[in-house]
Amino acid sequence: MLNTLPSAKQMYKLRAMVDMAELHLETVIPPHSSILLVGPPGSGKTELAISLAKKWITQGERTLFVTISASGEDLIERLQPDAEKEDIESVLRIIDCYVPQSNASDSRIIVNTNGIAHLESISLAISTVVDSLGTPVRIIVDGMSSLFLYNAPQTMSKFVQVLSTKTKLEYGSIMFVIVDGMHESLTMNTMMSLVDGVVDIREDESLRRCVRIRYLKGTKVDPRWFDYLLESGEAVLIEAQDIPSGCFGSEAGANQIASGDRKGGFN
Repeated sequence: MLNTLPSAKQMYKLRAMVDMAELHLETVIPPHSSILLVGPPGSGKTELAISLAKKWITQGERTLFVTISASGEDLIERLQPDAEKEDIESVLRIIDCYVPQSNASDSRIIVNTNGIAHLESISLAISTVVDSLGTPVRIIVDGMSSLFLYNAPQTMSKFVQVLSTKTKLEYGSIMFVIVDGMHESLTMNTMMSLVDGVVDIREDESLRRCVRIRYLKGTKVDPRWFDYLLESGEAVLIEAQDIPSGCFGSEAGANQIASGDRKGGFN
């Protein structure tokens, strides 16, 4: 019998399993997918998102970072502190929804919008940037919870659904970053149902951080919790035994989280 080569999809699934085993979180996210990064305030969501973006930039992957709660100028320094801006212009764009257009940056990397209350402006900016930057592109939308303050949940759900679909069909991949515990269960469940995968991040009282890929449609992943550290701005995951002791305050609380029995969670 002749040996048959695995399909591209089978190869990706195999690579995802290997990457998770080697704790390379940045390569587990499929090229045409939508991911929700969920965690409480101060748990390191933005730091993790920046770490992933830095890794993609280093690998030469086009990256678009939509920032809602920080200026684009600050973000440039955090994404590539040791390089000249010209070195990353070909692969990085930042859509700044935090700084008003009246104070817009003169950087070629930064694009300003009409503010976080105007979802159409953000969508148009993403489309325009992708057209100029090229595809495929990795998109991160950091600060989704701030958008909920100015837009109704139904409007936000439609925004996520349309942007996710368009990204997967035309752009590449997208990660939405949202605060856990700030929204109603129905809102969180709706958001999770609109994406292909969920990544959870938590922090205990001693500032010990843990991260896991809860699920990823169509791909077998390791759902256990991992200790998560930042070394020189790069994410380092250390394999943990199930749920690390000390995370989430109590063992009972940890068991509830592991089973999805928490506000905003689902099995």
